[in-house]
Amino acid sequence: MIKKPLQLGIILIIICLLAGCGDEMSKKENNVLITISKDNGSEYLHEKEISVEKGNNLLDVMMNNFYVETNSHNDEITSIERLSIEENKGKQWYYTVNGEATTENPKNYELKPGDKIVFDFHSSK
Repeated sequence: MIKKPLQLGIILIIICLLAGCGDEMSKKENNVLITISKDNGSEYLHEKEISVEKGNNLLDVMMNNFYVETNSHNDEITSIERLSIEENKGKQWYYTVNGEATTENPKNYELKPGDKIVFDFHSSK
């Protein structure tokens, strides 16, 4: 008699634990990884895994998770984590998405779960 309620209790606990794990897995599936580096990756400054929702653009996510400054039109990143463009040295921020270089404005790039973004501060030369 006691075995039946005990078995039922154990089954319920296992189901609850599995449901919790599934929830955690779905949260991870909605994440992007953003890496901040300089000099073509020779120095890593910061790396963060961030949960995103459909429609989130890269600029907004950057501004909500890092110390970011933009130009007066709010469409170009001029500083990340207090490292600002150095026009006299030709250094600025470039970014890649999943290993591919892009010139797309971060404001126009809609993040997708699993994206790996790298912002690197280096010379264009």
